[in-house]
Amino acid sequence: MDSVGKKPFASSQDNMNAFRSKMSASFCLGGLAGVPWITLPLAEIDGAPLGVSLVSACGTDAWLLDLSKALVQNR
Repeated sequence: MDSVGKKPFASSQDNMNAFRSKMSASFCLGGLAGVPWITLPLAEIDGAPLGVSLVSACGTDAWLLDLSKALVQNR
């Protein structure tokens, strides 16, 4: 993602594939570290979903789920 406001994959299939590859690499970090991780869809910008990923310490899964539920209900 080059800058705020730009659609990272608007220009070509190659750009979209590169963007997806970068995002996939960041999503696997929670699993590799063994920590709770959740990604929530919180808004839309120009019809595109905007999400936020939350990561927590080992053993705090229930707390992270409670926080996630509160965020989604209050958006």
